Amino acid sequence: MPLARRVTHQGHLNSSMGLRALSLYLLATAGLVAGYVPLQQDGIASANPTREAYLADLAAIRASTSPPSPPRAPSSSINDTDTGPVLSYTVNQISRIVAVDILQATMSDTLRALEGMQKATAGVTAASMEDAAPSQSGSGEGLSTSDETLAPSSAAASPPQPRSPTPPEYVAASPPPPPTTYTPLGRATLSQLPAGLVPRVKTMAGVGKGCPGTRSARIYGARGDGTTDDSAALLATAAAQSYVYLPVGTYLIAKSITLTKPILAGSGTSLKVGPGVTLTLTAQVYRAPIVGDAFFTGAGAVKFAANRQIYPDWFIQGGESDWVGLQRAGDSCTTTCTLILHRIFYLSRQWYVNYQNEVFGTRLSMIIALNNYGRGVMFRPGEYTRPFVVPSVRHFTGFCVKVQGGVRGLNLQISTVSYCQEGISFDTTTTTPRTISNVVVGHVAAAQSNQHSVTFRAASSSDTFSNVNVNVNFVLTSGLTYPSLTASGLGFFGVPGTLSSTTVTFQAYDPAQFLTVTQASTVNNYASAAVQGVRFSVDTWLGGLVTPGNMITGAYKGLNAMLNVAGGMAPEVFFSMTGDAATSISIGTVGSAGVVSNFLTSPTSLSTFNNGEALIQNLDWLRFPITSSWAPGAIRTVYYYSEFAGTGITGAKLSCEYGRWYNPGIVCVGFSVRSNPKMMVAVQLRNAGATTIPGTAGIVFFVGVQTGP
Repeated sequence: MPLARRVTHQGHLNSSMGLRALSLYLLATAGLVAGYVPLQQDGIASANPTREAYLADLAAIRASTSPPSPPRAPSSSINDTDTGPVLSYTVNQISRIVAVDILQATMSDTLRALEGMQKATAGVTAASMEDAAPSQSGSGEGLSTSDETLAPSSAAASPPQPRSPTPPEYVAASPPPPPTTYTPLGRATLSQLPAGLVPRVKTMAGVGKGCPGTRSARIYGARGDGTTDDSAALLATAAAQSYVYLPVGTYLIAKSITLTKPILAGSGTSLKVGPGVTLTLTAQVYRAPIVGDAFFTGAGAVKFAANRQIYPDWFIQGGESDWVGLQRAGDSCTTTCTLILHRIFYLSRQWYVNYQNEVFGTRLSMIIALNNYGRGVMFRPGEYTRPFVVPSVRHFTGFCVKVQGGVRGLNLQISTVSYCQEGISFDTTTTTPRTISNVVVGHVAAAQSNQHSVTFRAASSSDTFSNVNVNVNFVLTSGLTYPSLTASGLGFFGVPGTLSSTTVTFQAYDPAQFLTVTQASTVNNYASAAVQGVRFSVDTWLGGLVTPGNMITGAYKGLNAMLNVAGGMAPEVFFSMTGDAATSISIGTVGSAGVVSNFLTSPTSLSTFNNGEALIQNLDWLRFPITSSWAPGAIRTVYYYSEFAGTGITGAKLSCEYGRWYNPGIVCVGFSVRSNPKMMVAVQLRNAGATTIPGTAGIVFFVGVQTGP
C-alpha cells in the first residue's frame, strides 16, 4: 500500500493532518533508524547501520536458529506426573526470535519511511511517492516470517512515473490491506506458535480439551434470551458434544429434560427452569459460585441424580435469603452429593439437612443466625453415609445443631458451636422412629457461651439414644448470655430416655465464673425422673465453678462419671444429686505419679496395702471410695504406708495440700505419722460440702499425698 495511505490506515496519521504531520511522523521514525544498534550473536555484528546490514543480521540469526524438534506424542491420559512435550527451543533462541520479529516489524516500517523522506527531499512529488510501492519480495506490509523475506530484494526498483499531484487529504479511500502473515507472539493463536511452545493443559474431569466455543449450545440453536425454550437445543448439544458450553445468557427450560453431559458456564449465565418443569443433571456443573448471580433460576425443580459437588450460591436468586440456597441445594440431591460452603451463610430459617447430603465447609465458612433467629441446622431422619464438616455454627437463640429421632450413622464435625441456647441437641420428641443411633460428634474445638452445650431430650422412657459419642475439647462460659437461668455442659430435658453405650466427653469444662457468676452445672438433669446409663467424663480440667453452680445436679441411675478437677474451686461446690447402687463417680486429678492403691479405712497391716509395698515416691495418688453416707462437716480418717514415714519425719513435713486443692467437697484437716505400725500415715478428711455424700452412689475421691522432707 502507498505510504501515505498505509499510515492513515494504521491509525498513526489521519488524512486531515496534512503534509506537516506527515513530515513530523517521518522525522520521528527516522530517529529510530539513527538509534539502531546491530544485533550481535555468535560474533555477527555490523558497524554500518544500513538497511543492508540490518537485513543481513536478521538473516544470520534466522539461519543460526535450529528448527524445533517434533513434540513428544501425547499420552492417552493426563495425570499429575505428565509434564507435557519437551520444549525444543532454548530460552535464548526464543528470546532472539521474539526480538527479531519485533524489530522486523518496526524497522521495516521505519526504513520505508526513511526512503520516502529521502525521495521527498530530492524533489519527488507526493503523487510519485504514492507510487513507490514496496517490492513483492521485500519487507513490506504483511511481512512474511519466511527466510526469503529477510534478504534484500535483488530486483531493481522501477523508476517512479510522474502523474498529476493529488493532496493527501483528498486521496480516494482504498480497501483494507490483505491479511498479514506476520503475527506478534503475544497475539498468536496456539496453532501459530512453534510446536514446542504449545502448552499441555490438564482439563476438568469429563470435559476434555478444546475451545469451549466449539461446544456452545448456541451452535445447536439455543437463544439464551430467557423467553425462547432452549430445551431441545441443550439436549442436542449434550448428544453431540462431550460437554455443554453456555455463553452468557438466560436459557429457558420449558420442558422436563435430563442432561447427561457436564455443563460449563461463566458469570451472567443461568438456566431458567419453568413452573412444573424438572431439570435432571447426571454430570458435574462447572460454574463458579457467585453471590447474587444464581445459575439455577425460575420456579421449576433442579435434581442431581449422581454424586456431584454443588454450591448453594447457584440457587440463591437476587434478594433471597442464604437459607433458600442451602435448602434448595440440599433438596436437589436425589442421591449422595456434596454441598460446598465457601463463605458465611446467614440463616433466617432453619436448614434441614438430608441424609443424602455431604457438607464440606472451607476454612472461612460459617453458619450464623440472621437477626438473632432461633433455629440453626437440623438433621432429618435417615441413614447418613457422608460427614457434615463446617468450621462454625453460632448465635442462634434456640439451637445451633439438632439431631432428630430416626438419624443413624451421622458423622458431625464442627470446630466451634457458640452463643446458642442449646449447642448440640439430640431430640426424639418430634419425629419417628424415636431412636438416635451410631452418631459421632468430634473435632469440636470449643463450645462457648451456650446456655447448654450438649442436650438430650426425649418424649418417653422408651426413647433410645444408642452408640452416641460426643467429644468436645473445651466447654467454657456456660450460661454467660443468661446468667440468671440454669446452665449446663451436659443437660437432660423432657422425659428421661434410655442411653445405651452413649458417652459425652469434655476435655475441659470451665464456666469462667470470675467473669460472670452463673448457675452452671457440669451435668444437670432437668427431666421429670432419673436418667439412666449416662457415661460422662471431664478428662483434663474441670474448674471455675462457684455456688450456685455444681458439678452434678439431679437424679441418675447407673451414672458413670469421671471428673478430673482443677484448682481454685470452693469446697462446697460439689454436687446435688441422687443415684443408685450402679452409680459410679470418680473425682480428682490423676498426677504423673499415678494411682497406686486405695486408702486403708483402718490401721491394718502393710500386707493389706498396695500389694504389701509401701509407697516409694514423695507424691502419690490414692483412691478413697465412699461406701457409706458422709454427712456435711463429718471427719473421716484414712491410712497409707510410705517409705518416707520413718525416723525424723514429722507432721510439719507431710502434706495433703493436693487433696485440698484438687478435691472440692473434701478438705484435709490432719496429717500424722504413726509409730505403730511403722511407715503408716494417718490422714483426716472432712466433708466440706453442703450436702450428704451418698454411700450408694459409687463415688470415689482421688487424694494426692506428699510425704518426705
